[in-house]
Amino acid sequence: MSPASGSRRILLVSYHFGEDGATGGFRWSGLVELLGRKGWEFDVICAPTGGPPPDADPRTPAGGPLQVFPVPGASRVGAGLRSLEGLPRRIRGATGHARPGPGDAGAAGDAKGAGDAKADGEAAQATARAVDPASVSVWHPGHRPPLHSRIMREIEACAEALEIRAWVEEAARLGEGLMARRDYRAIVVSSPPHGTQMAGLRLSRGAGAPPLLADLRDPWVLGLGRFAGILPAVTRALGRRQEERMIAGADVLIHNTDRHRVAVAAEMGRGRRPAQWVIRNGYDGDEAPGVPDPEVFRMVFAGWLHPFMDVRAFLRGAGALVRRHGLSPDACRVQFVGTGEEFGGVSLLELAGAFGLEGYTELLPRVSREAALSIQARASVLVAFDCLHPLCIPMKFFDYATMRGHLLLIGNRDGAMADAAARLDNPVCPVDDEGAVDQVLEGALDAWRSGRSRAVNDPRGLFRRSVQADLLHQRLEEMP
Repeated sequence: MSPASGSRRILLVSYHFGEDGATGGFRWSGLVELLGRKGWEFDVICAPTGGPPPDADPRTPAGGPLQVFPVPGASRVGAGLRSLEGLPRRIRGATGHARPGPGDAGAAGDAKGAGDAKADGEAAQATARAVDPASVSVWHPGHRPPLHSRIMREIEACAEALEIRAWVEEAARLGEGLMARRDYRAIVVSSPPHGTQMAGLRLSRGAGAPPLLADLRDPWVLGLGRFAGILPAVTRALGRRQEERMIAGADVLIHNTDRHRVAVAAEMGRGRRPAQWVIRNGYDGDEAPGVPDPEVFRMVFAGWLHPFMDVRAFLRGAGALVRRHGLSPDACRVQFVGTGEEFGGVSLLELAGAFGLEGYTELLPRVSREAALSIQARASVLVAFDCLHPLCIPMKFFDYATMRGHLLLIGNRDGAMADAAARLDNPVCPVDDEGAVDQVLEGALDAWRSGRSRAVNDPRGLFRRSVQADLLHQRLEEMP
């Protein structure tokens, strides 16, 4: 069908949606719910989430405000390449060197926390084995991981590209069937994986197709500049080609921050230039459950430590705080939740021990998002590291906005996280500014000892997802 300008139904293609745990999943789950209250309806094409299959039938007219259509997709070649991902680890295991390197395939993906390996679920504790903090491998522009790591990263990137291509074919075929029977105000494609944007191009190809909105709130390649080197070469090459095609075909690009909008606009070229909207991420609800633990001073980081996140800045500050105040392990804990056993080629627990945190540091297993938020809400210090490029805001920042613990934000003072933190009157500490880190930790300890109650970090609700939903609603209403 040709689009009707009065239609309030949107075709959303979002690989992540619902309860799959990815940022893109709950980003659009929240927006769909909020926009639904304003009369918008959605058909969602996504990857299976593991829940019961929906009863929506794409062969029928729209049957409700929200219908979800899971698309599995598969690639035999991609699956074959995936089987090679653990090869370097198996080889090193056979030769007595089982520890994964910093760039091993899968290291930055769905890895288990150290506690997962324990039958009783107890946290792993820091040890006193000697580790030289200077030996830690932290990614920076120009950094080159070991050859075997680079090879396996490229294999993983090829596997992902093939898997996404197969998924895009199935998703586009389903979308074409839906568009033949239903009227849509717009097509929205949310990434990552960024290759899924190709489904939107295919769906918007026909005459009279509705406007195509490309949600790029996770930056792709444009705008990354010298930081693009963190991506495998296969991902960079495919990304540049696909991103150019997407920009040429999209009607609107959606960005997370003004910095990203400006950076992409500067590299967009002289061809067709789509409109650019800034719709930030946000948090749902008003306040996370729980308050900082009055009995134990907790410093918490939850999630994966990516290769560019220099955790040494935090561990140094925490160790110095413990020594200055003579804090005991019973009164002070450093907790990593679902973080994994290693960082930069060394044991994370041994690295913590090198900073004097033996007996203070524990690795907790991966848990559900709700459980992780509860653990973080009990912290007196909430730790976040900036994205490697200064264009977007880590999702942790929005989660922390609903909590009462002090924010230890380590990153770029001239970046998007710093822009957002300034609205909450919170500093960002450069990774090499020991004094700034110490000041945040001292303030948090002083508040904990005094028993003073703190308001949530975003008392004015500046970063509520509902605020961004209102802005998106207005933009959609203004579309021709």
